[in-house]
Amino acid sequence: MSEDTADPFRFVHVVEHIDVDDSGVMHFSRHHSLVETALLRGLAAVGAGLSALRAAGGDLVVAQSRAWFAAPARHLDRLQVTARLRRLGVYRSHVEGAVALVGAAGPPTGLSRVELVLGVVSSADRRPAPWPDAISRILTTITNDGGAHGEFGQRRGGGRRGDPAAYAEDAGLH
Repeated sequence: MSEDTADPFRFVHVVEHIDVDDSGVMHFSRHHSLVETALLRGLAAVGAGLSALRAAGGDLVVAQSRAWFAAPARHLDRLQVTARLRRLGVYRSHVEGAVALVGAAGPPTGLSRVELVLGVVSSADRRPAPWPDAISRILTTITNDGGAHGEFGQRRGGGRRGDPAAYAEDAGLH
């Protein structure tokens, strides 16, 4: 069960039976999927979700995922899940998220931090593709780096847009 919040990139999730293992602890993989859910809900809310990406001929893929855990979540815990697009590249983007325990008093207690590296592939041939222009413009407005891209490659005019070899380089695949 989940509850929406005023921030489209944040929601509250109540740990359900399906989330936990035999010992009653939430399975580690759920941290990754909850952060991805927070991101996808937020992207949809700003007009850059999976439907918009598919309409532009692309699909979203997870290239990398890693997490750091501080404490377990247990059955019926209320969790605050957040995601932020930290860096936007031509071919991939870096997302940071967190899962925190929401208690009766005091601020949420951090349980995990999750990092995702997302890429875009063409719906037609499944090859790496740049973010569609309209979606890239939206994402630039919500990215913490303001679309500066840093290590993720150069933007238009840099000779990398549309080049699958640049995607492989950005993703560290060669």
